[in-house]
Amino acid sequence: MLEFLFPNLTCLVCKTEINGGGYICGVCEKTLPRCDDIAPFFYKDPIVGLIMRFKYNAEGDIAKLFAPYMIEMINDDIDFLVPVPLSGERMKERGYNQALLIAKQLNKLIADVLIRTRKTIPQKNMSIKKRQENLKGAFKIIKNHGIIGKNILLVDDVYTTGATVMECKHVLMKNGANRVDIITMAKVEQ
Repeated sequence: MLEFLFPNLTCLVCKTEINGGGYICGVCEKTLPRCDDIAPFFYKDPIVGLIMRFKYNAEGDIAKLFAPYMIEMINDDIDFLVPVPLSGERMKERGYNQALLIAKQLNKLIADVLIRTRKTIPQKNMSIKKRQENLKGAFKIIKNHGIIGKNILLVDDVYTTGATVMECKHVLMKNGANRVDIITMAKVEQ
């Protein structure tokens, strides 16, 4: 449908015109840093730029670019997706939860079961130990939604140290989930 309405789109990476639709040109497609672990890409250029635009410039279409790569990685036995929640302040700042925008593109049932119980300090320059301390007790289950015995896919934007998703995973497992897998748009190369 988008191709019919907008036959000449521009590449989200390099901004060159793409005839016949799509979100990324063939040249950029070949040069993206592929990961295939818990994320389709490594967190390095040009992926970093795309994710920054997605998170801070409200360019929601970027989630559509990543979705096909992420969908390829999803196990068939996933019962539902759980996006990592943002704090109320961060939601007011951005106007959206980027993890929820990503989850909506992945063609699976989404369960709103987790909330942040408190504001956490931005973690950009923290060690893994400080991140873990910062996040301890920051999430809780608000609704069971039948998570007991279910296979859940936790969705976030970037996997840096894993502190955020691991704290969320711990809360979900403690409340009865059978398995919690993790998927992000990109992962920092270790």
